Amino acid sequence: MHKMKIYCIPSKRVRGITLIESLVVLAIVGFLARMAMPSFTSSINANRRATYANQLVEDLALARSEAIKRGTRVVVCTSSTFTACTRNNDWSSGWIVFVDTNNNATVDTGEPILRTHTALALPAGWVAGWVAKDNISSYVSYHPLGVAQNTSGTPQELTICLLPTSATCQAAQPSNATYAYTDVVISSVGRARIDSKN
Repeated sequence: MHKMKIYCIPSKRVRGITLIESLVVLAIVGFLARMAMPSFTSSINANRRATYANQLVEDLALARSEAIKRGTRVVVCTSSTFTACTRNNDWSSGWIVFVDTNNNATVDTGEPILRTHTALALPAGWVAGWVAKDNISSYVSYHPLGVAQNTSGTPQELTICLLPTSATCQAAQPSNATYAYTDVVISSVGRARIDSKN
């Protein structure tokens, strides 16, 4: 009778990760995250400003097309109540689009509000300011021909700027501006465009 011999092959020891190695990895990941955070935050803020600027341009385009279609004035004005114009230059509080049949840039009885936009959640410290060549900054009024005119019939040229509080809003931002900005520029013919620097 043959005896069967059983051989035990020693298994390799599985080596785990030490606490020191884990801490080193965590430190490296934390450092890289801190390095990337400003750029990531800047991208988020730029996208947010671009979104608001596009929404304002869309509402201006709506007002212009409705003025032409209805054959009467349509106004976009600053509003914090969303039922009336607030007559200030703070576009970050929100705005409304309404039919202005009596050409006074005020929502009166029987004048329908076509669209409202709530307050802007801008980056901390940012504002939605303005530059207006005719010194009217709280509304844009569209004539039935589609041109932008104030209530007295003077052509409107307006720039609404989303930019840091410390910066100066200008009708045309310098190409070498040291700060990021997003502008909505409305020409006297009523067309709106976006000018920005991230």
